[in-house]
Amino acid sequence: NPLALHHILTLREERYIHQEQIGKLNYQSIYVPIRLADGQAIGILNMPYFAQEETLNNELSDLMVALVNVYVLLMMISILMAFIVSNSLTRPLASIAKKIGLVSVSSKNEKIQWESDDEIGALVAEYNKMIEQIEESAHALALSERESAWREMARQIAHEIKNPLTPMKLGIQHLQRTIQDNPDDVGQLAKRVCQTMIEQIDNLSEIATAFSSFAKMPSASKEKVSLTDIIQNVVNLFNQTSKTSIQFSQKNLDAWVYADKNQLLSVFNNLIKNAQQALEDRKDPLLKVLLFEKEKHFEIQVIDNGVGIPKDMAHRVFVPNFTSKSSGTGLGLAISKQIIENSEGEIWFESKENNGSTFFVILPKHSNSN
Repeated sequence: NPLALHHILTLREERYIHQEQIGKLNYQSIYVPIRLADGQAIGILNMPYFAQEETLNNELSDLMVALVNVYVLLMMISILMAFIVSNSLTRPLASIAKKIGLVSVSSKNEKIQWESDDEIGALVAEYNKMIEQIEESAHALALSERESAWREMARQIAHEIKNPLTPMKLGIQHLQRTIQDNPDDVGQLAKRVCQTMIEQIDNLSEIATAFSSFAKMPSASKEKVSLTDIIQNVVNLFNQTSKTSIQFSQKNLDAWVYADKNQLLSVFNNLIKNAQQALEDRKDPLLKVLLFEKEKHFEIQVIDNGVGIPKDMAHRVFVPNFTSKSSGTGLGLAISKQIIENSEGEIWFESKENNGSTFFVILPKHSNSN
């Protein structure tokens, strides 16, 4: 082939591949020079390849498919190995993360068991150490809280008991001096001292009862009671013994609830007493008690135009031992809230400083209410 001679001898190529044809047969032919040791070409070797192009393409495709299959197989093996290795690493970490998420100061925390002495083992050891420290801290905190609660309660009780003891002591000392200096005045003074002693002893009894009631509320003896009658009796009592007149509006409601009668008396006694104390310095005191009927419950409002409750104290009104007055245990509203909630009701208030307060109480209707 002249083209082969040109490429091999003239252009000095090392091989030449050419598409040739004999009749209708197409084939490829490769020409390579045959050289001596000094590089001189002494001949040209021609090797025809009579395979069809389609066969070549098929063979090439088969080779590519085989390579792809091998690649996919290797990739799947790699992914599987990566999953196994990563799972072996992440499983203990996930277990540790779950345990950490369940750590609680108020409950028993479980330690993690790990046998291997590796990096994860060091992490587990630190976690177990932390659990021990948390348990020790929780125990110490619980002891401290209990001691603090007892100290605060003891301080409160001591303070409340000391208040009535002081006038009692002063009265006795005054009576002793009168017996020595003015025996003739002893009779009249003794009556006043006895009256003071009785009042202060009643005060001490009230303090003891309040703390006892808060510590453990007596079992409620629930029955069907008339809410209208209970409030009316409390209002009548205060109207007879106090200067401030209480207005009671109930629109002839036949209000029946299922609750402990004595406990409800205590609640409304406390609410009205607090309202009257808030009105002590008012020139035009106003105290109203309203009773409304709703769809499923009765609502009571105790309204006064007294000094009101400051905003910074509002969140502590129902907290035990809180009081804004110079006397009292600060347990009245806390006990009232407990009574109302035990009767499946609610109690809350709205107040504006120097404009008065309104306490709301709702109690569910008795099933036989008309």
